[in-house]
Formats: sequence, C-alpha cells, structure tokens
Amino acid sequence: MIIFDSIRNFISGSMSYDEIVMPTLDALQNMRDYYAGVWFLNHQSKQDFTGENNKAYKGATAFFDSCDEAYFVKKRKRKENRLIATLEPMKQRDDTKPQAVIIDTANLSLEFDDYMLYAMNEKQATALEYARDITKENPNGISRNNLINEIKKEPNMMK
Repeated sequence: MIIFDSIRNFISGSMSYDEIVMPTLDALQNMRDYYAGVWFLNHQSKQDFTGENNKAYKGATAFFDSCDEAYFVKKRKRKENRLIATLEPMKQRDDTKPQAVIIDTANLSLEFDDYMLYAMNEKQATALEYARDITKENPNGISRNNLINEIKKEPNMMK
C-alpha cells in the first residue's frame, strides 16, 4: 500500500486544471496496475464555519474521475499510537459502506470498525447512553415521547 499525503506535494502547477494533474494521476494508475494499493489524500477548499461541511474536494474534476473510490475522511480521535478516522464513501464501486478505520502507528496496522460507533458527535453519544440507561430502568418499555422527555431532563443534554 502506498499513501500520498498530500497529493498537492506531488503536483507542480495549479491543481484546478485536468491537464496539470493528469500526468500524476496516470502514474498512480500505473502503480495500481502493478497491484499496489494507492491512496492519495486531497484537502478541501476553505469551508464556511457557520454551516455544515459540504464535503467538497479541492482541485480538478480529474481527481474524482480517475479514482475507483473516493471517501470523505474525518479524524475522530488520536490517542498515543492510535488514530481513528471515519470514511464516508463519496464515489463507490460495488457495495462500499461507511466505516471507521483505526490506525496503530506503533505496529503499522489497520483495523476497520463500525462507522456509527465513531461518527456520532459528543451530544449524540451522550443521548444514546442516556437512552440505554433509561430503557434499562423501564423493563416494560417506554414510549418514544417519554424517552425523549427523560433524556431532556439529563443535565448535559440541554446545553
């Protein structure tokens, strides 16, 4: 496996023009033809901090057109030797699903895990924990509205 971080470091000239980026992308295709797994990282354009991330990539359309699969990658956690990121398919073949990847930098290993375990923000994860605890306290069941009202009562939920 070969990882290029960031692809802009391997392209001289404007990354906005197909004719500038295609020689580099052709070279990556040649590596793939020799059974190398090739990942290249490309960054986003500046985002508006007031809205939701648009998940757009930076540069020429050839980046998206030339790859077999494209993912929106978001770093979730880094602790000691472990980096956790979520991968959300933006272009996919077959039946590719979103997933989390755990990279151990000490032994250079990759582990794939359930996307939803890592994709939740802190408030979502907290609400899910509260919901689990509340449903345990109600073995005969609880309505959705009552569950929501109970979650809202928790001190960290309405901040």
